[in-house]
Amino acid sequence: MALPLKLVESEIEEQKYRKVYIQGRFDHEKEMKVGPISRDGNSGYLLVTPFIREDGSRILVQRGWISYNFIDKRKRPESLDTSETTLLALYNMFTPEAKPEENLWFIVDPKKMGGYAGTQPFVFEEIYKNSDEMLNEKSLMRNGIPVPSPSSIDIPNDHLQYMLTWFSLCAATSVMFYLSVKRPRTATDTISALRRKAGNSL
Repeated sequence: MALPLKLVESEIEEQKYRKVYIQGRFDHEKEMKVGPISRDGNSGYLLVTPFIREDGSRILVQRGWISYNFIDKRKRPESLDTSETTLLALYNMFTPEAKPEENLWFIVDPKKMGGYAGTQPFVFEEIYKNSDEMLNEKSLMRNGIPVPSPSSIDIPNDHLQYMLTWFSLCAATSVMFYLSVKRPRTATDTISALRRKAGNSL
């Protein structure tokens, strides 16, 4: 669905996690970087850029991850396109994960960021439009073009993994117990049983 031109804060919450199309162009002069955030073992930042819509209103778009080597925008001219474009995005997905063990904390404040960039206090996260774009991810990284997020939300199911692990262990233990109790009798076992039965007459 297309994002309405008129955005009201009380109504925009209803669009949370929904994919929307946004038409307009980027204003790279006020881009912001959040991080550092690692990706595939490489240090980098998330790039947040003001986006000017058809009616002249401005919002914020979290475009994706760029390498630390491309912080200077002059090194990534391919990422600075100002022509009209249509984005596929999600609202309110911009929440970088804190890493207390590394003493890294992130606070995203759409109102303060919007005040700095002169935009409405709404942050949309750009996502891939199709799987073909995901195949070019390495090329994007090499050229300093922000890498968008996947179009699907993956939630790890650790509970299922734990359940299968414990079930396997219990099954293995049960089999071992059964084999130890029901093991075939040896000749010595047979003779001992006969002696007990005959009252040691043999």
